[in-house]
This record gives sequence, structure tokens and C-alpha cells, in this order.
Amino acid sequence: LEADLDAHIPVVNKADGMVLLGEEAPRRGDLERWLQQHPNFVVDPRFLLLSEDRQKKRQRRDSPKLELRHMTGLERVQMVNVHSGRKLGGAYNPSLKDLKVWLDENPDYAVSPEWAEIVRHSGLLPDSMYNRILLGPIGTEACKKQGQKRQNDPIKALSDVSSSLAL
Repeated sequence: LEADLDAHIPVVNKADGMVLLGEEAPRRGDLERWLQQHPNFVVDPRFLLLSEDRQKKRQRRDSPKLELRHMTGLERVQMVNVHSGRKLGGAYNPSLKDLKVWLDENPDYAVSPEWAEIVRHSGLLPDSMYNRILLGPIGTEACKKQGQKRQNDPIKALSDVSSSLAL
């Protein structure tokens, strides 16, 4: 993570509890030297907790870095339209805990291959719905990954997937 060296870091006076914020607080790039020159001050512990929370949230966004034991169920699961092969935009994707209901209401979508393992191991999707999890790239993505020319229309390439999803 790249740190903004010009950002002001809140500090607290250990003796009287006075907090320096904003322009009064030292800049991140000067923090170590500033604290040596002002030994009665320490970085505000509330700022440290906030920084840790932000780092955890950033890590959760990227599915390969997710670990089941750290999941909350609020993570957005990437979805793919089985007819067009297009991925759904971030905010429109369902949360992991709402995935079953969302899939029931949206029969034209399936879980993206990047999320397949996580969704299976989460225990939040019944085995009977595993046919809604894509196991590999589809349509033009498959051709790009294999370095081949696109031979089939993406809709035709997805016909097998969509027919397996028919209820």
C-alpha cells in the first residue's frame, strides 16, 4: 500500500490528553522525526485502529486473497450473464450471504469462476445450486486465455451453460 506522505497524522499528548488534528498534526513523512522531537506525544490510537480497519476492507475486495475464516458474508460475489458472458458491475453483485436468493431471482446469471471455490466452501449455497457456479472461462475469455482465434459466437458457446441452468 502506498502511503500519502503529506497526510497529517493525529497525535495525543500523553501528559494532558491534548489531541493535535489536521494542520496542527505532523505529516506522515515527518512523523518519526517529529515524535523524537516531541517525546510527550504518541500517535492517536483511534487513528491506528481506523488504519487497520481500512486495510482489512481493502483486502476483502480481491477474491483470491479472501480466507473463509475472515469472511463476513457481506463480500460481493462476481456474477456473469450466461447468455452474453458479461460480468455484472460491482455494486450490482449480490453479497455472499444473499447469493442463493439472488440466484433464484436471476436465472440468467451464474457465479464467476474466480469465486467458484470460495462460494463452494462458504456453505452458503446448497449443493443443488452448484450448477450455477462457472468452473472456467466462457465465451471470448476462453479464447483469449488459450491464445486462439474466436471461432464461435459467445451466445452459442454459452448455450450449454444456459441450458444446464434451465429449471
